[in-house]
Amino acid sequence: MAVGGIMTAISATITDWFEGARRASFLGPQQAFASLGGVIFLPLAGVLAAVD
Repeated sequence: MAVGGIMTAISATITDWFEGARRASFLGPQQAFASLGGVIFLPLAGVLAAVD
């Protein structure tokens, strides 16, 4: 829940502070890393659960 709150707060802050291309330059990498984290950490959690 904390990650969801932090991601929402960061996205809201970026959209308040920046406009246009500058906003996209912040939000694009943020979304890319969030997706990459899902691809890496969800399978890793399954592997760690299977170890126990």
